[in-house]
Amino acid sequence: YPSIDFWYSPWYEYNPNNNSWNERACHGSGSRYSHAAYAIGEFIYFIGGHGPHDYNHRYTPNSNSWNNMACIIGPDGRCNGRYCARGGVVDGLIYVGKGRMRNGGGTRSMVRYDPANNSWRRMSDAARNGTEFNAGVLGPHIYFAGGNVEGQGSPSRYVERYDTRNDNWSRMPDTPDARGNAAVYGGPDGRMYFINGTESAGLGCGNCPTDGWAFNPRTNNWEGIRNSPNGGFYPGMGILGNELIVSSGEGRGGTVNAYTFPGKAYWLYKKN
Repeated sequence: YPSIDFWYSPWYEYNPNNNSWNERACHGSGSRYSHAAYAIGEFIYFIGGHGPHDYNHRYTPNSNSWNNMACIIGPDGRCNGRYCARGGVVDGLIYVGKGRMRNGGGTRSMVRYDPANNSWRRMSDAARNGTEFNAGVLGPHIYFAGGNVEGQGSPSRYVERYDTRNDNWSRMPDTPDARGNAAVYGGPDGRMYFINGTESAGLGCGNCPTDGWAFNPRTNNWEGIRNSPNGGFYPGMGILGNELIVSSGEGRGGTVNAYTFPGKAYWLYKKN
């Protein structure tokens, strides 16, 4: 889908062809935050959110309409609210991990949603729970970086990687500095990007860095990239072509910037 959607209240669609914003239909449940959005085919799924909610709302851009789908589950396989959970899409399946459950506790739980049959499945638990982190996809792997991590403090430098092929987790090299709610995204150049966020434990923007980093799986190291024009946390983000579109997020107003990925795009993994 050739546009990026950011949802708070109300709901807007960005069109890169003419650099404009258009208001779209809101879901009847109203606004929420700390949810996650996942695009598959012609649909966008909005899952979880502060409450915590067990919502799974599907938006169809072509018809500007919403549908309620199967609620997200907890570690026991039953519907359970979850917020500050993140994940990604691999092979047409949505993976959502960690976050805070309806009972107020953090969870290590990873669950998988299959849009084809509108069903959820429990997967292997992470080594540590976490909130206020973000996640990005490279090939079959989902990287969970930064945030408030069990035993690591808030914010942290902790990085954990989930392998969707083998349903297991691995500890990865720490981020260069400790941040919460940063933009984390897998680039078409095969690197995992870590941009903006906050270094403040209280999630304020008194210390919102603008230096950016990219993790290179080929060298297993973090590499510096050009600073972002604006800091901010809870950024909206998405890839359009060879650009990462980032809204500066909370603490830095409504500025939107585009980062152009260097080098030639290549695939780390291709499904047989």
